[in-house]
Amino acid sequence: MEENQLLIAVPTKDHPEHMRYFLSELLPDTKKHNVDICIYDSSSTEITKQIVDGWQARGYSNLFYKKLSGTMKFWEKLKYIFVQEKYEYLWLCGDGFVPCLEECIGSLEEEMGKGRDLIGFTSRSDAELYSEVTEPLDLMEKYWNESTCWAPWIVGVRFFTKKLWGGVYRRGYKNFAQVGAIFEELAKGEFDAVIIHSTFCKTNPFKRASTWIMDGKVFEVMEDYMDTVEKLPAVYGPVKWICAKPIFESYINTGILFLWRVDGNLTLPIVIKHRRLFQRYKRISFWKALVIAFCPKKAANLLCVMNGSKATMYK
Repeated sequence: MEENQLLIAVPTKDHPEHMRYFLSELLPDTKKHNVDICIYDSSSTEITKQIVDGWQARGYSNLFYKKLSGTMKFWEKLKYIFVQEKYEYLWLCGDGFVPCLEECIGSLEEEMGKGRDLIGFTSRSDAELYSEVTEPLDLMEKYWNESTCWAPWIVGVRFFTKKLWGGVYRRGYKNFAQVGAIFEELAKGEFDAVIIHSTFCKTNPFKRASTWIMDGKVFEVMEDYMDTVEKLPAVYGPVKWICAKPIFESYINTGILFLWRVDGNLTLPIVIKHRRLFQRYKRISFWKALVIAFCPKKAANLLCVMNGSKATMYK
């Protein structure tokens, strides 16, 4: 790969064990293929920095480190990561997944050589092996679920101007800022994207669940998710709720609410704070969520074991 063609950007916070495994698995392949990695660390300790320093001392000059404030908002981190001019493409990847670079480097080099605006990977069994996309609605129908995750796509950095992020702030996409930014930009006209069926990453064995789940922010993130879908440009109107519904229903359903009760995501103050979410989503009433918020945690945990919610969300 050409110099400064691809950066793998990894935001992390207080996950040194994740990063130790992530770098040990990925660094040899990135050095072999001339791909850079930058760790954007918001941790409260210096452990992650020490891990990075250790790899740099072993000759991995393609590994970089940036210290970010622990109080920086998620969308502010994304602006810091994306609005830069050094690289041609950027692969945003959470520390819970490790890119299988050796398996997809050939496809990346070929598609970057074609000047693609967006290169997406999918492992869905029903997906086409190779699909070129030039229309916004087509992209949403084929790739919306994957687009809300970090690992599956590589984007042309040229999209992410300060002007674009200014619009993202004004519209308030928040926890889905990168999704809002990209779909906003692509709605302006034709673009050149490709979606490839591939085993593009593997799960980090230290990953238990997403940080926002562990931090008790399920309803905050789901409310942001609904806001993001609502605020997308009008061109997506015919399909956006059809595409968005499966993700929302996987996190907000009667069975899973008992899990959120057990792990602290569903409490009386949280239900009251996010009551608008239940008013907008009619399948789960505000009153049902309120009743579950009063359910003893031992009883809620028993129900989780019986319906398999805990195994599903924390596998």
